[in-house]
Amino acid sequence: MANILFAWELGANFGHLSRDLPVAIALRADGHDVLFAVRDTRVADNLLKREEFPFIQAPLLLEKDRAVPGSYAEILLANGYKSSSLLSALVDAWSVIAQNHQADLVIANHAPTAVLAMRCLGVSVVGTCIGFELPPRSDAPVLFTKGDIAMEQALSAQIDVISTVNTVLASKGKAPIGDLTEIFSEARIVMTTLPELDHYGPRQYKYVGPISMRVDGSYSWPSANMSGIFAYLRRSTPNVENVLQVLSMGDGHSLCVMPDADQETIARFGSPHLTVQREPVNIQETMFKTNLVITYGTGTLQDALLAGKPVLFCPQNNEQLMAGRRLAALGAGLMLPPGCSTNTINDVIRLLYPSSRYATEAQKFAAKYDRISTQTAVDTVVRMVEDVL
Repeated sequence: MANILFAWELGANFGHLSRDLPVAIALRADGHDVLFAVRDTRVADNLLKREEFPFIQAPLLLEKDRAVPGSYAEILLANGYKSSSLLSALVDAWSVIAQNHQADLVIANHAPTAVLAMRCLGVSVVGTCIGFELPPRSDAPVLFTKGDIAMEQALSAQIDVISTVNTVLASKGKAPIGDLTEIFSEARIVMTTLPELDHYGPRQYKYVGPISMRVDGSYSWPSANMSGIFAYLRRSTPNVENVLQVLSMGDGHSLCVMPDADQETIARFGSPHLTVQREPVNIQETMFKTNLVITYGTGTLQDALLAGKPVLFCPQNNEQLMAGRRLAALGAGLMLPPGCSTNTINDVIRLLYPSSRYATEAQKFAAKYDRISTQTAVDTVVRMVEDVL
């Protein structure tokens, strides 16, 4: 059996480990030894500890640039790719982790530096992506923001990143890259999403569908109204207080899961029409009891569409904004821009719920992928990993 290292380097919250955990459980059941190197040990303690998976802190840049990146290259610059000496140190740190674990294979989840390190070591990599983590090959960078200045900055950033990477590769006796995407060229890529939801549009990769951890939590919907609105939000989500205000005064009943909600928020917005709670719920079970989903998260967006539910999407960063554009292109939901009044939010909800047009498109999407499930996706990833081994 093999030693497998899961690498999570960039990104935040629960989504990354929630996608990795079902795969790790299946690989452990097959007899493989699993170790996680994680960006956020607090998240790992919440998700991995109860499943008894060991984890360590992933190498990362402590004093990162706080500027909002306008392209993928600018994300890398903010995370250690400005300096060849710093990037080399991060590569070496990932290499030590892999060597100490005697890793036969690394499963990389938004971990470009881990991928780069394994390229230098000659260790096999399977990259699991939802799209955003793997920019398409292009002479012109894909911009998160618009404008001539943004393009000029993105071009400069791309040149700088490629130069830094090639300096490190040369120091390790490896051939240079000519494009950012080539960082991943020696990895086996599997898309844990669907083509229509890929941030950059459909590409020539294997799409297996979303992977998410099954949560056992349940919620007792009022018996007189078994269908309502489900929201998954955070305190940082744009318009969050106005959304909660609208739901608390709306028709029927709504449930909002907010992992970082304080008691004041729970009490202030709780009403006969709305429950706000920190505790998670079984997402598959909940989707069947709702008519509309309001969320900021791409994982919940995928779950909603596969259940045939229209979505009101509230992006709070560029990755989510790109996901929202894919949702809008499907016609299965709408994005809510920052700064919306309660009247506007109420009007948008009425457009979506129970709108036949948006609901119909969501139902079409669900019907197209009715054979897709977390289990089928996990099985495919495990087969890919074991084929590489």
